[in-house]
Formats: sequence, C-alpha cells, structure tokens
Amino acid sequence: MRLDIFSDFICPWCFIGKRRLETALKARTDAKFNINWQPFQLNPDMPVDGMDRQHYLSLKFGSPKNADDIYNNIKLAGNSIGIYFQFKKITHTVNSSNAHRLAKYVKDIDPNAVNSLVENLFNGYFIQGKNIGDINILSKIAASVGIDKAAAYDYLQTNDDVEHIKISSQQARHEGIGGVPYFIFNEKYSISGAQEAEAFFPIFDLSLQDSMINSDLR
Repeated sequence: MRLDIFSDFICPWCFIGKRRLETALKARTDAKFNINWQPFQLNPDMPVDGMDRQHYLSLKFGSPKNADDIYNNIKLAGNSIGIYFQFKKITHTVNSSNAHRLAKYVKDIDPNAVNSLVENLFNGYFIQGKNIGDINILSKIAASVGIDKAAAYDYLQTNDDVEHIKISSQQARHEGIGGVPYFIFNEKYSISGAQEAEAFFPIFDLSLQDSMINSDLR
C-alpha cells in the first residue's frame, strides 16, 4: 500500500504528525505502507539564504508574545509524544529547498535511507538548531544515513532539482493542499494535519479493504 506524506522540514507540526503516524503504525502492524515523502514549502518566497529567526517570527506572528504563545502550545504537543523542541536554539529560519532536494537525492540513491534522513533533518533543525539550508550541514546529515558526504555536497552545490521542488510544491497547492502535514493513502484517502494516532485507524481499514479487493480481482 502507498502513503504519500506532504511535509516541510521547518514545520514543527509535520514532525509531530510523523511521530503520531509512527505510533499508529506500531499499533496496527497489519497496516504496512510504502512511504513517499513529498516536498511542500511553507515559505516558497523565503530568500535563498533564509532569514534571522526573530525577524521571521515578527513578520509571521506580529509580536514575540504571539510567537511564544503559539510555540509553547507546540512544545506541549511535542512533549506528549517524546519530541522536546528546542526552539531557542534556532537562530535562522531556512529556505527548505535544499533539504527537500537532499531528500529526493537520497531517495534516488537509496530509498531505504529516506525515512532515517527525514528523521535526522527534523531532529537537526528542531532539537539541535542546525541550519538545514546550509549544504555543509546537509551533506553531513546525508552521511549520517550512509550516503557519500562528498557526493551529496557536490549535488547540493548544483541547481539540480531546484525547479522540481518548486513545481512539486506549487502542484500540491493547485490540488488543494493548503497546509502540512498532509497524508494521502493509496492515492485515494487523505488526512490533513497532525492528527492523533487513532485518527489514522479508519483510513488504515479502508486502505486494507481496497488492497484485499484489488488482490481478489487479480
């Protein structure tokens, strides 16, 4: 069965949604999906080099207090599932294009390494406060999942797949995906947002029913 996950590596709710999905999959071992991570840029107009985090928060939320209130709620949600966000470590809000490009590059080389890469990108940004727009940092994260560091660096130095990431994100919006995380099961059923683990179970059942029907028709 197929599962497409649209997300952005600078989206804390995407990290939470990933963990809640994993909880659901652990509870339902009968539901096995081939996961495809799909690019979605929350800030498609972000400067290539990103921007100062405090400046970004002021532009997005209007005031430091508004930002603190929102991120405190996110912290509570994260704590409940074992994600301990370190927002104070993040000094730079990045343009996530390079991170998405790296995910595509790794998928093309070793599809089995992508889930680990995604986890390390989220952890790098939200727990360690790394600038995951920086190709030096990204190449090290690639190496952490067994990808040749120098080859990843050389790829990221090019403009390969920049347009692909841009077009893919635009296409997702055109198809009605206005926010992430967004989960599409078997190209048919969808869930929007970082839902609790139990919210996935009815979709698992529908996907399994479809799989059984398709198997009987063969």
